[in-house]
Amino acid sequence: MRKTASARPARPEVAAPLGQAGVLPLDFGQTFNRRSICEVRGFSSTDNLDLPPDFDLRRADNEVEGGSYDAPFDAWLVPR
Repeated sequence: MRKTASARPARPEVAAPLGQAGVLPLDFGQTFNRRSICEVRGFSSTDNLDLPPDFDLRRADNEVEGGSYDAPFDAWLVPR
């Protein structure tokens, strides 16, 4: 029996450090996998004091329970 490679979700490209004011740090681009996730752990920033230390960012069109749209990231933010 041949083992096939598993399809892994594409990871969003990090364009800038998280928390830099006025810059979209993630570009989900042409990701066809609607379930792409960027996991952020241990986050802290003086520009974004209201963000939790642990959260996930999903494509803006991938709304899941417990999250909300975050305009600065142009993504669906889910606290962990």
